[in-house]
Amino acid sequence: MCSPEDRYRYSYYAYGLHIAASRPIPEFPARPGTTDVRVNFDGVPCRLPEHAQVDLHGNQVSEAGFLHPHPEHGWYVANGDEIRLAPALQDADAVVRQFILEAAFVRLWLQRGCLCLHASAAVVNKDAFVFLGASGCGKSTLAAALQARGHDILSDDQCIITTCAEKEPQVVQSAFRQNLHYDSIAALRMDAGHYQRPPGEGKYSVPVISCRTAPVPLRGIFALVRDDVDAVQVRSVQGLEKIALLAAHSTHRLIMLSGRSKHVLTEQLINLSRRIPVKKIIRPRNRFTLEEMIDAVMQNCSGMLSQGGP
Repeated sequence: MCSPEDRYRYSYYAYGLHIAASRPIPEFPARPGTTDVRVNFDGVPCRLPEHAQVDLHGNQVSEAGFLHPHPEHGWYVANGDEIRLAPALQDADAVVRQFILEAAFVRLWLQRGCLCLHASAAVVNKDAFVFLGASGCGKSTLAAALQARGHDILSDDQCIITTCAEKEPQVVQSAFRQNLHYDSIAALRMDAGHYQRPPGEGKYSVPVISCRTAPVPLRGIFALVRDDVDAVQVRSVQGLEKIALLAAHSTHRLIMLSGRSKHVLTEQLINLSRRIPVKKIIRPRNRFTLEEMIDAVMQNCSGMLSQGGP
């Protein structure tokens, strides 16, 4: 019988973690290190052994872990240090496999006590800035435009934030590909013919250029909103409105949580709201305003860095 060292002989670094895998995962950058999480392709259980609830995505959730019991695309996440995948994912399309891996690693980070927001994030002047918003509001397009200007992308759809009362919040690299609509690709003068579209998806899968090897300090959060205005506007968000805004974009709201986990989430949101400034970028409903939004982001990033707090 082989030892864990022999069985998990592929070493990677992704999602801010050192990963030991039983099979190659070519989407991840190879990098040796002390193992944080093991990934295998041994298959997943049919059901969780303990009393489980079902979240809005049809996944089973309990104190023991998270389970998506699909015969071909299944995943199981346990104890914050183990991910099991369906054997068929070894030979799956790279875009499909990356989508499944993201779902699993987001839940693994939840088990490790981190906050996850439905957001994109980019690095500006060595610091992380997060972009919240409803689907279709321009989060990914804005991040892609910043990347075109030389700024690294950290996350596209699921933003992982380490929160601790004693340490500053940090954003973990979680994006290896972006999902962009054709209109966004055209606006950014990219060639749609160079990119894949996952089965059943209307968006194109665009590789992210950089991969950060360490979490990046979070300095500000922007919420993208459409409204009946003539030009892009920016305003600060304070108090209970700030906590409610962060809670509305928390991935936790889509996942059944125990009483203890809900208490931890509340503490994380309050801690984040106290330490990080949040601003709304309000854009017109009836026209494309990407360049105006980029200008507003860059100006306000500078302001947030100079303020040093909320």
